[in-house]
Amino acid sequence: MKFSVIIPAFNAEKTIEKCLESLAAQSYTDFEVLVIDDGSRDQTKERASVFPFVHVFTQPHKGVSAARNLGLEAAVGDYIVFIDADDWVSPEHLALLAEAVKSDMPLCIFNSFFVKSDKSLETLSYGCQKTHVPVAEALELILSATKYQGWPFNKAFRRDLLQQTAVKFDEDIFYSEDTLFITEFLVSAHALAPDAHVTCLNQPSYHYTPGRATRQLDAKFLTLLDAQAQVSELTSSFSSRLQAYNRISQTSGLAAVYREAVSHNFLTSEVAVKFDKLQKHFIRELLYGMTHSPSPRKAYQFLHTFLAARKLAKRRSHA
Repeated sequence: MKFSVIIPAFNAEKTIEKCLESLAAQSYTDFEVLVIDDGSRDQTKERASVFPFVHVFTQPHKGVSAARNLGLEAAVGDYIVFIDADDWVSPEHLALLAEAVKSDMPLCIFNSFFVKSDKSLETLSYGCQKTHVPVAEALELILSATKYQGWPFNKAFRRDLLQQTAVKFDEDIFYSEDTLFITEFLVSAHALAPDAHVTCLNQPSYHYTPGRATRQLDAKFLTLLDAQAQVSELTSSFSSRLQAYNRISQTSGLAAVYREAVSHNFLTSEVAVKFDKLQKHFIRELLYGMTHSPSPRKAYQFLHTFLAARKLAKRRSHA
């Protein structure tokens, strides 16, 4: 079984070598590494090219989705593995995957991984101890944001299914694009094989480096709402729990946009148009989230944020 490891990289000269060194130390050897240099302005390409087993591809700066898609087009392995350029993996990472996956498994999920904080190395686990989960249930656990999460780095995707379903990252979505990709892949896999299961691993081997979250309120940030709307549409025929999660997710995303809009005094633009249409449903949806969300406290925080932001917006409008 061959793995294709895809690493999108943008200005990653400080971290790419450690990432690639960890792959050079793998106990499992049947894999290829594809580094996609997304128009870096530093020495990312040069430092990656030092490793003889690495295939380096370059493109103008288009974003992480375009970089991942280029990697998907070039990959030849049986399973696709994504690694972020500022992360690294333990020597047994691919060996654990090879032992866990079967040829008919569409997806393998690492449910635990290492997180480096300022002072220590912690193990983060999302609590689901099952080793085999039906695709529909895995989708629920991902979209509920309480178990598997919608990240690509803790998953391995069967490449022939990706090719058969033509699922790619949406290059016009800049927030939650990874959750949209995974949702589309699992929905397509479920349609092809309703009885299919995913494999889940609870032994951590991925070392995740938290980044400093930066949000800029612009048209790119508003694509968060587009991604959530597409996820909702893709999963509308699934369980009532998924429909509840989608309502909560869309409302939470709307609250996040509203908060950023007010803090940046951006309410006179396209954000305001969205809220003029949706505001009358907003509090009702947040109250729904407080009673149906796996994390009612989060829904309450969004409600509090929305009310405070709306109060501030009214003050500014009368100033």
